[in-house]
Amino acid sequence: MTSVAEGSPATGLRVAVRRHAVSPSVAVRVWIRGGLLVEPAPGVGLATGRLLVEGTRSRSWDRIARRTEDRGMDVTGFGSPECTGLRVDALGSDWRSAVRLAAELVIESTFPADRCRWVRDQTLAELEGLAEQPEVVAGWAFLEQLYGTHPWGRPLQGTAASLDALRPEACAGFHAQSCANGVIVSIVGDIDEDETAALARESFAPLAALDSRPPWPPPPESAAERLREVELPPGEQAQVLAGHLTVPVNHPDFLALEVASVFLGSGP
Repeated sequence: MTSVAEGSPATGLRVAVRRHAVSPSVAVRVWIRGGLLVEPAPGVGLATGRLLVEGTRSRSWDRIARRTEDRGMDVTGFGSPECTGLRVDALGSDWRSAVRLAAELVIESTFPADRCRWVRDQTLAELEGLAEQPEVVAGWAFLEQLYGTHPWGRPLQGTAASLDALRPEACAGFHAQSCANGVIVSIVGDIDEDETAALARESFAPLAALDSRPPWPPPPESAAERLREVELPPGEQAQVLAGHLTVPVNHPDFLALEVASVFLGSGP
């Protein structure tokens, strides 16, 4: 197995391709630098990622859905703490369509108002459902105590108030800025590496010249309080969480610490 990777790892456009012919399929992933850590308001990052599949300049959300279902494709937009992006899974014979579709969804997304309302309502229902789970409520309180006002200390979904204020213009603006911060496209499957990399670079070419860096927030500082109690409904199992801030992810001992955490039984 060989791989093709070109472009700056931090800015502009980076394309990584690997042939993996275990099954006749292809997986396209697009990571756009942004997400929770730099979103302008809570929940905008997740909503922006989810809206990537909800309409482009040439196709509405339902046309996209019918097209992908007819070809057996699985297409999902997502948001995470560090990025927004897309997942496109398809048959290996449809690799060209998968790459072009991913590029269309990233470059031509329109963030229609009706779909923004739908994503907002969906996310609000998700947030309300999570708030009924004692372990989640305890986890939210722990993260807020651990990270203070840092974005890591709040739910990825945002808050009820921030979701109520969500507007498509905010998502569109955040997406444009995130694309300028850098985009990584990775493609794995039963494909020809050189041919696939060439098509990906051609399809995502408008993003290659963009070059800026996201203004990542400063390192978090824990809240001053050492103990916080969260009242749970009667009869619910008690939840106990304990921890502290540790080394940053770029620390030379970070991987060793993750391995030690697995040995201790808590996981990475």
